[in-house]
Amino acid sequence: MHLIGSWHSLPPDRPNAIGDFSFIELRISDAATVLQDHRRKLVYEGIIFDATNQQLLDDPTLLDRAFGFYTYVLFENESGAIYLGADRLGYSPVYYGWESKTFRFS
Repeated sequence: MHLIGSWHSLPPDRPNAIGDFSFIELRISDAATVLQDHRRKLVYEGIIFDATNQQLLDDPTLLDRAFGFYTYVLFENESGAIYLGADRLGYSPVYYGWESKTFRFS
């Protein structure tokens, strides 16, 4: 889940009072991006600025150095490997733990 916002300009004849945040519209988006082909499935949440979705599918190592804030899960079909990661600067942290025999993450 991430926050999406819009900033609206106030008319010049309407001064902004202290505590008046009517010029900002915020909403929550729980949408994740799901990319899939015959080789792999990539699910990420956040924003990646310097790679297209097709580039990420073609070369998932871009996730190691892409600029943005995101977390991801990558499923490799052929090997069965699953990768869990986040942006390189840690803006979007990954939380994980074991509960009984279940690996949980967010």
